[in-house]
Amino acid sequence: MIQFKPVSKKESVKSLFPDVRSNTENIFAFIATEQEKTIGKLCLLLNENSCEILEIEAQDLLIAEGILRSALYFAANRGAYMALCGLKEYGALLTSLQFTETDGLFRGEIPTILTCSSCKCKASGKLETP
Repeated sequence: MIQFKPVSKKESVKSLFPDVRSNTENIFAFIATEQEKTIGKLCLLLNENSCEILEIEAQDLLIAEGILRSALYFAANRGAYMALCGLKEYGALLTSLQFTETDGLFRGEIPTILTCSSCKCKASGKLETP
């Protein structure tokens, strides 16, 4: 079974994402595990009413989507309404979840993203593009 877990200890976040600025209390990491093996991770900056996805690493797009949704639930429960992401390599996934892109930055309303059922990910982990 795949599990998605938040990581809030600064030392743990720094070890997962050594290149991410972690000098703020608002940096969180999320990991996806299967049988105790890490299969994905995500780094999130939580602001007052928004969050920014700083990094995503996953073995496939289904894991990326799952860990992203997990992080967005976490952010929404802490007052975030908007999600931002500049990771162009995940553009197809983000747009399938109702993010919109402007000048290389993807933005989306978290309630819309979390209720989105239009993702075109298949069980194979490949994303269909429209």
